[in-house]
Amino acid sequence: MGGHPQDSTDFTGASTDTRRALLRLATFRRLWIGDVVSRLGYQTALYLLPLLAVVELHSSGTQTGLVSATQFLPVVVLALVAGLFADRVPTRPLIVVCAVVRAAALALLGVGYALFGLTLWTLLVIAFVVGSATVFYDIGYQPAVPKVLRPDELAEGNGILQAGNSATQMAGPALAGVFVQLAGLPVRSHHHAPGPSRGFDSLTEERG
Repeated sequence: MGGHPQDSTDFTGASTDTRRALLRLATFRRLWIGDVVSRLGYQTALYLLPLLAVVELHSSGTQTGLVSATQFLPVVVLALVAGLFADRVPTRPLIVVCAVVRAAALALLGVGYALFGLTLWTLLVIAFVVGSATVFYDIGYQPAVPKVLRPDELAEGNGILQAGNSATQMAGPALAGVFVQLAGLPVRSHHHAPGPSRGFDSLTEERG
């Protein structure tokens, strides 16, 4: 009976050491940082677009709900297609392109607002593009981790990635709330767009 607390302590210590070792691995660290930044941009956009509908366009509840729903519509209509497509293309180019598309969509939102103003249709198109890129990104990202980690490291590696994802889910709404109060908000929104392609360079590197 007296051995159980020691076993638990040893297990916790071993897990901590494994996480530290993984974060010292350059290929995995870049993959993780790229994913965190990318998902932070998406989580911010997820709340930012409906907030723009309310604050800038004074949209009704139905219109604001439509903007939110449009971001998730690609999950229903494109998930199967994305899965088939992801099986036929290399992982790194797919997730890099998806990250760039999301960044470009939010950048265009800012430019379009500055030049032509903001409309509900603009938000709907941007929401659908961002949502579509996210579907392909999420499905294409799944094979990425086994490319840079050994099988015995996958559990801890996925735990690190999930922790980062959870952090972005909490930070995204807060950032959106801050940004919506800033002057020139839509113009700046693309600075927080997902798209750090450097974070995915690790997929082309050999494990040392």
